[in-house]
Amino acid sequence: MMILKSFIPGNLISLCMTIINSVVMVG
Repeated sequence: MMILKSFIPGNLISLCMTIINSVVMVG
């Protein structure tokens, strides 16, 4: 559970960063 709690937030941050980068590239 501790590993999942540590992994999920980091994964969400990476996903958000990827989306932001995609929007910046398109914009």
